[in-house]
Amino acid sequence: GTLHLPAQFDEARGRAFVEAIAGEAVARGFDRVLSPSHFLAEGLLDPWFQTDICHCAMLRDALDRANGKHIAIDYCLIIEEAKLRDDAVRSAIISQLAPLPFENLVLRASHFGADTAAPKLRNVINMLDRLAAIGRPVIVDHVGGLVGRALLAFGVASGVAHGLDEHLRFDATPWNRPPKETPEEDEGRH
Repeated sequence: GTLHLPAQFDEARGRAFVEAIAGEAVARGFDRVLSPSHFLAEGLLDPWFQTDICHCAMLRDALDRANGKHIAIDYCLIIEEAKLRDDAVRSAIISQLAPLPFENLVLRASHFGADTAAPKLRNVINMLDRLAAIGRPVIVDHVGGLVGRALLAFGVASGVAHGLDEHLRFDATPWNRPPKETPEEDEGRH
């Protein structure tokens, strides 16, 4: 596979990308799609953030033009949990996401999950309470167990998504590693 960079997604390529998603969603009768998004390793300053924002807006336009006005968009914010605890970062993210045409915010917070201890959970509850200022339901992905129930009980999450004994915690650490070459790829370079 090829590693893509944000600079490669100019407007024409981005538009073609989301038009393919819209066409597939309409053809298959979907009622909801996830907007393309990436792990924001650098937080608010990550170059993928602006690309993802543009793709979300373009996806709504592409869906509408493809006879998919009824298809909802969910936006997946994939970021380190610690970065979201910073009020300035969270406020900036909220201000940039708020005008986008999505229905649910899906939060995948790295280093947060079912095994989170009480002090960190308390911080995340406060953070999610402030994130609710975006004015849309927040679905917390990769968290279950008592931690997931606590988020629901405190009313800071509208839902949680997880598997049974799997996907109870999200860790983006491996996402930062370059892909390993397969022997076939390595041979092709000589």
